[in-house]
Amino acid sequence: GKLSLHSMWYYCQPSVGMLKTVSDMLTKIINEDLRGAEVLNAIHDTLQNNKGDQSRHQVVLSLMKGACKPYLKMLRSWLYEGKVE
Repeated sequence: GKLSLHSMWYYCQPSVGMLKTVSDMLTKIINEDLRGAEVLNAIHDTLQNNKGDQSRHQVVLSLMKGACKPYLKMLRSWLYEGKVE
């Protein structure tokens, strides 16, 4: 069959919760004008708060891995080459 508004709402619910989690985290980062390690701390807090929901945890973990890459690159450059960017 047909996709009704009710059934569409039912199927979208898992994504709505996940998007709300990410939206709340980004709102905090933007409103508090967080930078660098503060952003990683905000993502970590969200990660810890979503341990019980595997799908949300995986999405936030993916965001954490992506956010860590430039930070770790900068840290590596500073520690091994003495360069501060």
